[in-house]
Amino acid sequence: MDRDYAPYEWLENDEYKGLAVDYMKRIEKIVGIEFQIVKNKSWNEIINMAKNGELDMITSIVQTPERSKYLDFTEFYRKSPVIIIDRGENGFIGGLKYLNNKKVSVEKNYFMEEILRKNYPSIKLQVVDSTKKALELANSGEVDAYVGDLGLADYLIKKNNLSNLRFSGQTEYFSTQGFAVTKDNTELLSILNKAVKSLPEDETENMFNYWLSVERGIDVKTIVFYIIGISFILIIIIYWVYRLRSEITQRKIIEDKLKQSESLYRQLTEDVNDVIWKVNTNFIITYISPADERFRGFKASEVIGKSVFELFTDESITLLNEKLKQRLELSQKGNKLPPLTIELQHKCKDGSIIWGEILSKQELDANGNIIGYHGITRESTKRRELQEKIEQLAYCDTLTKLPNRRSLDDKMSFIMSKSERSQKYCALVFIDLDNFKPLNDTYGHNVGDLLLIEVANRLKNSIRKLDAVA
Repeated sequence: MDRDYAPYEWLENDEYKGLAVDYMKRIEKIVGIEFQIVKNKSWNEIINMAKNGELDMITSIVQTPERSKYLDFTEFYRKSPVIIIDRGENGFIGGLKYLNNKKVSVEKNYFMEEILRKNYPSIKLQVVDSTKKALELANSGEVDAYVGDLGLADYLIKKNNLSNLRFSGQTEYFSTQGFAVTKDNTELLSILNKAVKSLPEDETENMFNYWLSVERGIDVKTIVFYIIGISFILIIIIYWVYRLRSEITQRKIIEDKLKQSESLYRQLTEDVNDVIWKVNTNFIITYISPADERFRGFKASEVIGKSVFELFTDESITLLNEKLKQRLELSQKGNKLPPLTIELQHKCKDGSIIWGEILSKQELDANGNIIGYHGITRESTKRRELQEKIEQLAYCDTLTKLPNRRSLDDKMSFIMSKSERSQKYCALVFIDLDNFKPLNDTYGHNVGDLLLIEVANRLKNSIRKLDAVA
């Protein structure tokens, strides 16, 4: 098991975590086998051990011709696109053929190293020991791009705040994660294949969504920042109370310290990029930091005293009300509520719409009654746009904007299941374009592309809402 392959599998505090680990534990329960993990080995060491027959299986690996010489593979349990990532300084790359004679970082002994060396020999590979190092080379501009697994890259970019990087193209390859066993282990291979097929689809999907979701919590730096600020203010207040009771004559000194504390508090709350706010129990805004003017264009005087719901679009208000209703029901059942985290669309003064991630917490009095709420709002528009681009490139054809083969596979699976239940038929139509090759040869691929775009538009305008063209 790879010790540095988050979110699929990684080692933390001498314990393996990740998607593949949960998947393996579930298979252990199904087949009644307890797997023994060969701990704390690098991926390069694991591959060499597999070649030498020193282990029985590998949990998360992609099948390649070279690996097939010493490993047998199960059916894959996760398929993720292989994408191109760069700093965004030279336009959208699009595909691997545009990286010829360019420097590209990849991980040592990962399957894309083998693929690129064989199929794209003109690409200048910079081989490193970890995905983090490969992304850092692209982030600093030491290489022109990184090529690798979408889920792996997305996780590490967010975790390490590699803000210079962007999605710049999709390849023809997919990271099809599965189990592999060493040769002459046919019984184990058969057991694993049966176990993989027996897992319910909704259970595995929930497992994948948990580990591969875009956000699972609050930025650690943000938490540490506010813990330090609040702790510092509490220390000053405790010190002030103690001095006031013991020495009235020191009032002047204490007042000076309070002024210093107030100045520091103002710096902490008003000079940060995030918007800090407070509302009462009726959701009327009682305080908002000056950062909101940079965020949405409104001055504090234009916002204080108004309902917090005036900040959001109608769709976001509906979403927020549903979230508040759910939390109220949980609270009435006696459950302790965690801080509320939600992403909503905010209305700006110039009429534009931006996304903001909100972290909110209740304010309680001495008796535990809610007297208001406070929190922070951080702009997340660029991150959302990047997510939408990644999803579009993963599920749509970049030329025609039609759903791609992956989307078609999902649609077909749904339609076939629905037909089995309803005993009603559907039609699948394949369309060829006559003389398309001569058109490309005579007028060039750019003209051919224009034809494909026009055909796609005509097809989209000729079908019913319940039909699909891909």
